[in-house]
Amino acid sequence: VHGKYQFVHTGVKFLDTMMGGEWMPKTLTVIMAKPGTGKTALVGQSMYEMASKHGIPSLLLSLEMAKEQLVMRWVSYMLEIDSSHLLVGRITAEQGRKVEDAVVKLQQLPLRVIDTPSLRLDQIKKEIKDFAQSGGKVVFLDYIQIVNHFNTGLRNYDLGEVAQALKESAKENNIAVITLS
Repeated sequence: VHGKYQFVHTGVKFLDTMMGGEWMPKTLTVIMAKPGTGKTALVGQSMYEMASKHGIPSLLLSLEMAKEQLVMRWVSYMLEIDSSHLLVGRITAEQGRKVEDAVVKLQQLPLRVIDTPSLRLDQIKKEIKDFAQSGGKVVFLDYIQIVNHFNTGLRNYDLGEVAQALKESAKENNIAVITLS
């Protein structure tokens, strides 16, 4: 703002090292790994750390995981409680109070989640633009292979077109876009 560059820390030490210290504005970053290897957990940790330590607003467009699951992961991370214990309610009364406090804290952080699995590419681009215009700095997309490309509702198999559209959106809106694959 006003010609001053705002650093967008990833919030995760090894990511900061790999990424030159930040999620770079005007870029598209693709994080690729096999299913179940922790990609969503990694970006969730980055979102939480950016918000809680630096006040950096971020948005997660989750085409796969429900917002409630993401909140449970954040709470588990914040309290260092096994998420499976939260899932089945195997926590002490004291931990229950801490969970409630953690949820209140999460609601106060600049974290936003849209968990609509049927978002089309044009809707994703609009969400990115709206978020950037409201001061957002980083958008995460989970995950690129299931982006609806056409209004037909059919899945898009041309990932190059989706990636190009996301890259253009990042540049146009001066925002970092990170997609999982």
